[in-house]
Amino acid sequence: MTSRRFAGVLLAIVGGSSLVGCDKLYAAAAKQMAKPKATAVAAAKPAPSAQQGSAEAERDSETGEKINLYISCLNGVSDSARHSRSRYLRWADEKRGPVLSQASWGFESVSGGPECTAALEKAKASKPALPEVDAVADAYQKALSEFLTLTGEVYKYYDQHDYNDDKLAKGKAMHAPLLAGFDKFFAASDALDEKISKLNDELSQRRLARLSKDPDAHFPFLIEKTEIEAKTLVKSSHIRTLKELDLTRYSELVETYGNTVTELEGFAEAHKDQAGKVSSFSSFLYQAKEFGKHSKDLMRRKRDNKEIANSSTSSDGHPARVMEAYNSFIKQANSLRFN
Repeated sequence: MTSRRFAGVLLAIVGGSSLVGCDKLYAAAAKQMAKPKATAVAAAKPAPSAQQGSAEAERDSETGEKINLYISCLNGVSDSARHSRSRYLRWADEKRGPVLSQASWGFESVSGGPECTAALEKAKASKPALPEVDAVADAYQKALSEFLTLTGEVYKYYDQHDYNDDKLAKGKAMHAPLLAGFDKFFAASDALDEKISKLNDELSQRRLARLSKDPDAHFPFLIEKTEIEAKTLVKSSHIRTLKELDLTRYSELVETYGNTVTELEGFAEAHKDQAGKVSSFSSFLYQAKEFGKHSKDLMRRKRDNKEIANSSTSSDGHPARVMEAYNSFIKQANSLRFN
């Protein structure tokens, strides 16, 4: 899954990040979409290779189901926490702390804690065992518990308007521990994110390789390929200054992604029966093209040497806008369903 340094790059539940553990779903879709294959063609596949691929797909499916539970937490509680911190710092100065005249802005509670905890427990009890990931998940769960206790106390203080009783004394005292709590939780979240992202990327690449070998699964193959290339592209968009962006490399990624989206659109147009069996595909394609458009804007900004330091995050070609477009794309990717 990806860093969430800007606006918070969502892991596809997919991944980042994405459609993790969906080999069975793709297999069912391929059967519905495909034209009948000649028996001779089907029998020509070497049995050992087919069995090996099936076993690999089964293992990956189980692994995908497990890490999706972890991803649901990262895309839920962690995202809510980032939003809460951002809103708090709109009125409370990060260095000087809150002021009484602005305290009515309050503190936004962090949501999704119980659901995340339940998902973590279920994931750790699920097969296969992933020792490195599960250990990091334990640390994340501990950090989450401490973080929810801390933010719950802060939320109650502001929600009950207790700052009117002590002239914000407790609010000022809680400011530094609160920001430290955010940092500690985000560190634990990023650590789990890193482990999950690496594993999710490996699953995606193996799934893409399996789909590429199935002539009946070309449409799912193109969808998966679009998501993987989008993730590669958005990673290259993680920059703070234009100097960090390699224009030649980035332009190649933009072109590759654009070609895949064009191929996907063309295939869907030529095979409307298949596209019609994928719910939300038109919205997925729209968001894929939007992400491509904003990625091109960043490429043009680099080409024209328009620095990002003093520009609005809503400006064309700003990395934050590219990130926002990617998040919208991934949300839509997560809603795809093969009927």
